[in-house]
Amino acid sequence: MASLLNALGKLYNLQSLLLWKNSFVGSIPNSIGKLSNLKELYLSENKINGTIHESLGQLKELVAIGISENSWEGVATESSYLKSQKYKGPVHL
Repeated sequence: MASLLNALGKLYNLQSLLLWKNSFVGSIPNSIGKLSNLKELYLSENKINGTIHESLGQLKELVAIGISENSWEGVATESSYLKSQKYKGPVHL
């Protein structure tokens, strides 16, 4: 099984991260907040666990997110991590 690596944070110009149904394990790295141009984030249907990092709130260009069907811990609310002025869609937790 693969895991998400902190190296993702080095992909500064990345606009779409579409990694659903890949059996990724582990947690979303804090470095994901460095993807300042990211518009789409889809990580649904993996085996990601842990909490949803507040670093997602740094994704100011984000317009679509899908992170459902993983093993999240704790309580997540849209307002706690989605601060993008551009985000208009639903959050699929």
